[in-house]
Amino acid sequence: MKELLNGASDIMQLRDGLITVEEYLERISEKISMSDRYSKDLSLTDLSLGVYSEAITMEFLNFYNKGAVTAAFLDIKLLELSDGKLGLREVFVDLLKSTANTNLFRKMSSSKYLSKTLSPRLNNSLMIT
Repeated sequence: MKELLNGASDIMQLRDGLITVEEYLERISEKISMSDRYSKDLSLTDLSLGVYSEAITMEFLNFYNKGAVTAAFLDIKLLELSDGKLGLREVFVDLLKSTANTNLFRKMSSSKYLSKTLSPRLNNSLMIT
């Protein structure tokens, strides 16, 4: 989930009024354009797991671009399925509140956390079990 933080940062800036919708869309557009310059055959998982391989090293900047775009789509889907009540920002804020001194990234990676936080409707749509 670390790759989503870049995108979540943009979403939080938008939702907190620090950037305009136009600025947000421009950032996402730039990340999509930059991502198009890299291999389309590598998923975020492939990029993450292969970070130390020479072949992946040249693709690593794509990790952040794909993560930001994935975060944007996840935010939209969460907002859509929750009738605007729950977006990626709320998921991160809840995570921060509930982690206290635990490892945030470990908790973020847990599908158990997501399935407890999200309604069954969201879980089914996002295929979280």
